Amino acid sequence: MPVTSYLLTYLSGHSVKLMELCLYTLGNLVVESEAVRKKLLPQGIIPVLASCIQSPHEAVLEGLGYVLSQLLQAKEAPTEIIPLVLDSVLPQHMLRLVCSGLKFGTGAAVEFAWCLHYIVCSHTANVELMSLGAVPALTSLLCDIASEISESDSEGLELLTCPVLRCLGNLLAEETGCKVQPQDERLLVALFIVMQCYLQQHPFIIPESLWLLNNLTADEPFFCSALLSMDLLPALLQLLPHSQTVSMLVRPCFVPHMCGKLWTSHKHESCACSAQVEVGLGQ
Repeated sequence: MPVTSYLLTYLSGHSVKLMELCLYTLGNLVVESEAVRKKLLPQGIIPVLASCIQSPHEAVLEGLGYVLSQLLQAKEAPTEIIPLVLDSVLPQHMLRLVCSGLKFGTGAAVEFAWCLHYIVCSHTANVELMSLGAVPALTSLLCDIASEISESDSEGLELLTCPVLRCLGNLLAEETGCKVQPQDERLLVALFIVMQCYLQQHPFIIPESLWLLNNLTADEPFFCSALLSMDLLPALLQLLPHSQTVSMLVRPCFVPHMCGKLWTSHKHESCACSAQVEVGLGQ
């Protein structure tokens, strides 16, 4: 307990290595102790982290994302932590860093993508995230991810793809009273490319993709029509014989009342999938 104020003070220094070590130490402390979290909040941990997020150093940003992800998973996060985060510059910078992950390294982007996921699942800040343009920004990022994984060796990119899919799917499931549904056929193509590329090596991505597809097509004629006009239905039906989780999610893609549930788990089970889904960028 006595070291918390020192750790925060060191974060305003100039040693990147020391900042990195302090951030991971703080992250390990807050995940273990509610008492430490309650002490750090009045000591100003959120403003300190908000100043760190503008660092140009990837190691510092990744450590910062780790601390935030631990804080945002705390049971008291919706009432005590997320309001402080929303009053800071953190949300817009988190979204910026997630969406620039393909250019400047995925380590920090992965951490901040999970941070956004925890905020979405708290049901306290989705209007604010949408006002920052989270849905179009994440939609564009997913299209970029699809192009990246279809053109080159993208090992490790699935770690970013997973929380991005979940953030989009859960944002679209929210009843916020504002229109956020993207009207972009490229998103459908991106989803099927993601499923095609990850079906064999990273099958846990398939349920994530299907959940987003479910919430895109629920009560939304645009995407239902696009799915049929682009002849993507056969590729979707190829998934039916696979794992129970995948099979159950393929069917509700055309059932509107399924929309509105949140996909919250941070754990994934591998599926025993074998067939390839054939869809290309040009289709």
